[in-house]
Amino acid sequence: MEDLSLTFGSAFWHDKLMPAIEAIKTTLDKYPKGSVALSFNGGKDCTTLLDLCELCCKEDLFIVVFKEADSFPELESFINSRLAQTPFKVIWMEESIKSGMETLVRRGLQAVIMGQRKGDPYCPSSVCSPSTAGWPEFMRINPILEWSYSDVWHFLISNKSEYCCLYDCGYTSLGPKSHTSPNPFLNGRPAWMLEKQDSERIGRD
Repeated sequence: MEDLSLTFGSAFWHDKLMPAIEAIKTTLDKYPKGSVALSFNGGKDCTTLLDLCELCCKEDLFIVVFKEADSFPELESFINSRLAQTPFKVIWMEESIKSGMETLVRRGLQAVIMGQRKGDPYCPSSVCSPSTAGWPEFMRINPILEWSYSDVWHFLISNKSEYCCLYDCGYTSLGPKSHTSPNPFLNGRPAWMLEKQDSERIGRD
């Protein structure tokens, strides 16, 4: 782990990276093997989490992907490419997210590692938070809750991570294809060059 502080910088390592890795490890220690999932949709935040999980654990969790009908082909291609490289088991869900979570909870799912950050819609206030009322019961784990937009890109760039090519074309937040467009503040420049960080979700309806 000392090498990581050299890669990312000591301040980032202590303030951001260590707490995130500790949250993942604590979750995997707390819950039975096979009961923890990483929710993956190909976005920058969950890509960061997949990289972090691969750094700190081996086969103690599984990945769940909810297929999106209105998806960018580039995003689908990235998801397939990235997950072909992971050591974790991947479960593809054809159901809606809520219905799929009900299925997974019945199969023994207890906790889901997610990529929400403060300021995201419907974001919980703590790293560990129960699912919302009306949903099946599971714990939401958000290891990068306190990270900023620039923190995510600092990690991905410093780690030489593979990420969806749309981020190099001016997109800063990816959602359904019909409701997502490039961020106008970038004029086609890569996502990591965004200076006005509170505009991250501009381009999403």
